[in-house]
Amino acid sequence: MHKKLLTLAVAVAVLATMAASPAVADEMALDKTLGEVLAAHFETIGGEDAWRAIQHITMSGTMSLAQMGIEAPFTMRFKSPNMFRMEFVIQGMTGVQAYDGETVWQVMPFMGTSEPEALSGEIAEQMSEQADVNPFLDWEDKGYQLELVGKEEVEGTEAYKVKLTRVSGNVRYYYLDSEYFLPFKVEGKTTFQGQEVDSSTIMGDYKEVGDVVFAHSLEIQGGPAAPPQVLTINSIDLETEIPASAFDMEAEKATAEPAEG
Repeated sequence: MHKKLLTLAVAVAVLATMAASPAVADEMALDKTLGEVLAAHFETIGGEDAWRAIQHITMSGTMSLAQMGIEAPFTMRFKSPNMFRMEFVIQGMTGVQAYDGETVWQVMPFMGTSEPEALSGEIAEQMSEQADVNPFLDWEDKGYQLELVGKEEVEGTEAYKVKLTRVSGNVRYYYLDSEYFLPFKVEGKTTFQGQEVDSSTIMGDYKEVGDVVFAHSLEIQGGPAAPPQVLTINSIDLETEIPASAFDMEAEKATAEPAEG
């Protein structure tokens, strides 16, 4: 697998440098079923059992907003089954976005907010979805719907197009290359400044971490007025246990309060 992934990492790295513009797609005849595509996908990334065994993930890297001249170190933490926390540092201030499985909350000192505050509505819904690192894994148990809707040539790459509909009704289209069955692009719609806009994520630089495979490069375009975010992941830790308190808003409030006496 190592030689295969090395070749793929070079190919996908080229894709990841392309602008996140709408895909120019040429439809092709389908030659596989959804089950066959998913089976090939999991074979490449380490297998379903290996992914089910993951309980904790810590990712560290750099987030770049080139048009704004910002580069920020970040850490993302995930705890099975559905907890997520991201911290990032800008101008010496640490922002936090988190989900404990029920409540989405954030701390944004850049916006004058030093205390954790709960979020609701579409922003909270979008953030909670980030907690699912591998939405294809046990998708039926999660209440998702998956459909293989076509095979297309996308930006020069033959790809299977998989439609994922979450319980919320949010839809994303995943493009998996026809050779290694790894997603290199995800498209959908997101709400930006009160308007529904097209969004996309380019994924690349796939590397093995333990027994599984992760993308180490993400380019996120959330709307025409929003600068693209490029996340470069430098390290992934699957061994260190993460306490549930790291995702809890009340626990965060307690650590933010000055000690008495």
